[in-house]
Amino acid sequence: MKIVFRNFITLLSTGAFDTDNLSEPMSQFKWVQLLHLADTYEVTDFISLGISKMYNRNTYLIPDNILKTAKGNITDTTTIHFEDDEHYNFSQKHIKKFTNFFLNRKLNKIIFNEIHSIDTSVASLVFLLKLINTMNGFLTHDRNFRNIIKLGTYLRNSGDKIDFIKLEKWIKSLKMKGIANLIGSNLILLFNFSQDEMPFMDNVDENLYDRLYNSMEKPAKLEDNPYNDDDKPIRIRGIITPIRKPNTHASKYFAYCPLEVTSIILKNISKSVSNVEE
Repeated sequence: MKIVFRNFITLLSTGAFDTDNLSEPMSQFKWVQLLHLADTYEVTDFISLGISKMYNRNTYLIPDNILKTAKGNITDTTTIHFEDDEHYNFSQKHIKKFTNFFLNRKLNKIIFNEIHSIDTSVASLVFLLKLINTMNGFLTHDRNFRNIIKLGTYLRNSGDKIDFIKLEKWIKSLKMKGIANLIGSNLILLFNFSQDEMPFMDNVDENLYDRLYNSMEKPAKLEDNPYNDDDKPIRIRGIITPIRKPNTHASKYFAYCPLEVTSIILKNISKSVSNVEE
C-alpha cells in the first residue's frame, strides 16, 4: 500500500535525519503494517524515533497505542548514536572489502598511497570504506537502509573533511561509479540530501523511488527476510547434508558494478559445486 510506504520513508527520514516532512493519517491496521516493515528491514529504532518526533509536531497523526509502542522501542528520544562497529586501522597489511582480487589490490594501493601522502585525508578513506560497505550491503542483502543511514550520517558530520576530488578518482578506479550514483540517489530521494552534498555523483536515479515501492509492496514474511536468506538450508535430491542457498541479490546490481557482481556470482557457483561434491 502506497500510503504505508510513503509514511515508512517519511518516518525513517525523520528518525534518522530529523527531516520536517509530515506523515499522513492511517488506519490502525496500516500502522501495524508499518511497524512490521520497520522490524523486517531492521530499522525499528529509527521508525520509532520518527514516530515520537512526528507526534510532537502533530499529535493527531499518531494513534496513542502506536506512540506507546514506539516509545517502548527507544531509550533516547532525541537521536540514535551508532556504535563504532568497525575500527579503521590503515596500517594493517591488507584490507579485504571486495570479492574481486584485482579490486582489493587497487583498494589497498589507494590506502597505502594516501596514508603516505603529504596531504593524507583519513576522513576520505573512511568515507570510501563506508561507501564500499554500503555497496556490499546492497549486493548481500538487497535492502540496506541502515548502511545508507550510517553513510549519510558520516557525510553530514564529516563532509567538510572529505576530499571529494580524491574520492571521485578512487571511485572511478574501483569501478564503483554506477553503485555510488545509486547510493547517492537513495540519500537524495529518501532522506532529503542535496546533490551538492555529494559531488562525486553524476546523476540521480529518478526511478529509484518507484522501484523501491514495488519491491516492498508485498509485506515480507519472516521466511522472506533477506537477512536470513544465507542461513536457510535447502535440499537437493539425493543429498542429505543441507547446503546454503547462494546469494542471488547481487545479480540485480550487475549494471552498477559488473566486475564485483561477476566475481560474486562465480564465487557462489564455485561454492555450490563444492557443496554438491561433498
